[in-house]
Amino acid sequence: MPDSDPSPTDAALERLDDEITFLVDSLRDVSDSLADLAFRLDAQLTESDHEQVRITTDRLAATLNNHLTNDLTALVGLGAIRHGAPAEVGTVDDEIPTLTATDLPPLSGAATGAATGGTANGTTGGNATGATGGSANGTTGGATGTTTEAETGARLVAAEHLRRLAAFVGSHFDLARLAAEHGNAERAMSEYRLARQAAHSAPEAYRLWLGCLSEPGQEHDTGPD
Repeated sequence: MPDSDPSPTDAALERLDDEITFLVDSLRDVSDSLADLAFRLDAQLTESDHEQVRITTDRLAATLNNHLTNDLTALVGLGAIRHGAPAEVGTVDDEIPTLTATDLPPLSGAATGAATGGTANGTTGGNATGATGGSANGTTGGATGTTTEAETGARLVAAEHLRRLAAFVGSHFDLARLAAEHGNAERAMSEYRLARQAAHSAPEAYRLWLGCLSEPGQEHDTGPD
């Protein structure tokens, strides 16, 4: 006996499931891309490859764009039709990682100017003994440009902040995607807003990290304004 044609309801549900599957697969690709960017960024920071770090942070900021917002919003609507209103919305109380120049270990005068985007002629506490055993009036060893222990510490702190940002973006985007799939609009958009704000702060975090790499008389290209 031949199979009967699907009912209009079954056919509509099948089309709905197909549309949901298409959007879910597309957003999973974004999750994979964010994970890859975080992996690349970790290696690039370890190597202090400032040009590649700039490219990666720019890509991180650009990934969570208006087109992606539209896809996530569409999935929320379809998920709500398929699954109904969520029994529990859940709360989102996480905070975006932040770091400013004042949060960094004290830098030498030149490095402080680079990290803040300006110039600084001050010292870090007068005639302090540097990591190399010399006298540090703004730099270790006079005008040699040797990196001080504080500058190394600042660079590590700024690099770790970039890593935390990338991980934060990926984690909260994944939570947004899962909430959208189940039609939880409030949770999905709250998670997504956090992820997007964090992603858009990555270029500024890159510039802070870049300033910690600068030595007296040395400048790095920060890319297009």
